[in-house]
Amino acid sequence: MALQIKTPGIIKTAQSADATGGLTIWNPTTGKKFNITDLIVSTDTAMYLTFYDGVTVLIVVYLAANGGFVSNFQTPLNSQTADNNFAVTASVAGNISITALGFES
Repeated sequence: MALQIKTPGIIKTAQSADATGGLTIWNPTTGKKFNITDLIVSTDTAMYLTFYDGVTVLIVVYLAANGGFVSNFQTPLNSQTADNNFAVTASVAGNISITALGFES
């Protein structure tokens, strides 16, 4: 079986001053799943962010004030169920910026 390499063909961005109530980053095409290959996050406030596949927690990231992170996933962060949104909630109000790169399958 030949190795199939997927390149990020989709770029999603989201910003919020208060994501404590939740923020959808990626709403995939009907019948599709999101697959995150890269994630870039910055914030001006110390907080933790919880990323979701629908209602299932995928990862939790703790960030310092004026901090951020970049993750290039060796294996894509895949949705387990078609039509689930990729979303985030913040532990406190504060400006966040998120860029997610990936593909749908």
